[in-house]
Amino acid sequence: ANAVVEGATRATSLLGPAAAGLLIAAFSAPVVLYVDAATFLIAFGLLALLVPARPARPQSDDGRGVLAGIRFLLRDPLLRVLGLTALIANGLGQMLGAGLTVLAYEEYSSSKVAGAFFAAFGLGAVLGSIVAVRIVGRHDPLRLGASAFVILTLPIFALSLELPVPAVMTALAASSFFGPLVNAPLIGVITMRTPEAIRAKVMTAVLTTAMLAGPAGMAVAGPLLQSWGPHRVFLLVATGQLLA
Repeated sequence: ANAVVEGATRATSLLGPAAAGLLIAAFSAPVVLYVDAATFLIAFGLLALLVPARPARPQSDDGRGVLAGIRFLLRDPLLRVLGLTALIANGLGQMLGAGLTVLAYEEYSSSKVAGAFFAAFGLGAVLGSIVAVRIVGRHDPLRLGASAFVILTLPIFALSLELPVPAVMTALAASSFFGPLVNAPLIGVITMRTPEAIRAKVMTAVLTTAMLAGPAGMAVAGPLLQSWGPHRVFLLVATGQLLA
């Protein structure tokens, strides 16, 4: 199920940037931001109309309070490690995204190239999701997730070199292919390791912890890209992900 959700999410990563590149070239970036804002309104309407209301689950003593999910994460030795890894990986992922935008602008001067980069990233992830649906139930989830996490870092090292656009797209697709093979099994581990009574709060805590790294990664990426350029930032991202 996680692999299916991952595939649906990654499909938007394939279609969205490609459409953005074309729309920016045809109109302007502000127009695309208005389109983006409209999609959030559409998503709100879909959730409000199509997701059925369910009765609240009974609360346990462990599940009381806003920070119940955080407390459970900190108590569990495995989830502490997975949470820290997600924090680092998401921060570095934001740096990678920022670097790709700078690379497309500085070396290729094209929003279409930026769209192609992100579309290649999305394509690899969609294909990886299809594979994940087929194999994720056949292997130990921690071993599968950890192995895929190591493998997905390797193509990022190639981005530290000056490459033609097709080679950059190939490296991005190869890396993102293994993303669902990381996320699907490890999210499954987090889900099933958590008692049902506090599962919603724990999953919210995991997502919040991971997303907190996004602003930090972007804040760090700006000065580094300005002083180092994208290729050295990609080397930093690949090394950090490998250590994570």
